[in-house]
Amino acid sequence: MQLTLNDVQKAFEKVEELINEPNSRLLSWEHCIKQFALFCEGLKSKTISAKDITKEKIDFLSLHLGFYLASWGMMRGSTELSDKDYKIHIPAVKVILKYCKLFGKDLLNNQTNVKELFDLEAELRASYVTGKEGGLKKVSDTLLTKIIMGTLGIVPAYDTRVKKSLKKYGIATSRFDDRSLTKICEYFCNESRKPIKEAVENHTKKMKKRCPYYTNMKTIDTLLWMLGK
Repeated sequence: MQLTLNDVQKAFEKVEELINEPNSRLLSWEHCIKQFALFCEGLKSKTISAKDITKEKIDFLSLHLGFYLASWGMMRGSTELSDKDYKIHIPAVKVILKYCKLFGKDLLNNQTNVKELFDLEAELRASYVTGKEGGLKKVSDTLLTKIIMGTLGIVPAYDTRVKKSLKKYGIATSRFDDRSLTKICEYFCNESRKPIKEAVENHTKKMKKRCPYYTNMKTIDTLLWMLGK
């Protein structure tokens, strides 16, 4: 099925309608990434150092990450996370901060950091695995990509709706890997879809007025999620 500019515009209109509702769950992403921005941008600019990030601050970030994930369906009754408290995310937060230079990167237009992204993905997966006290038996692509989206804003969250759209429009495979991510970039950067890419970039610019940490990948994530709803 072909994705049309009209499809994209209608999806963005619906997103803007939902995000302007009082206490919309769409705002959970903004709340989470704003907190990670304080530390990631500080580490990148060297205005703070790793030693400035105390246990209390790590705990605070873990709490924000946990609530964001809960808000976006990752703590439903059938998930392992529903049996855990927010402190399970502490090792993951430490991994995220190691990769702070990836924060806010525009991977749609420049894939030079893809190797580092998947190094991050591997370390994140390991931070949750069984063998660690209180670890998870299974670490899904959905969980990992929601974490990366919520903390760095650089990949779509491969949840059920996004994967449905990836398949429906022939964009990419539904498994999170470098091939799938490359296909997403190629799809939206294809010259024949220039109006769609422009719509994505214009929506990103508009959303940056709300929260400066919106990225093109966040926009694509929201678009695919809305189309798959």
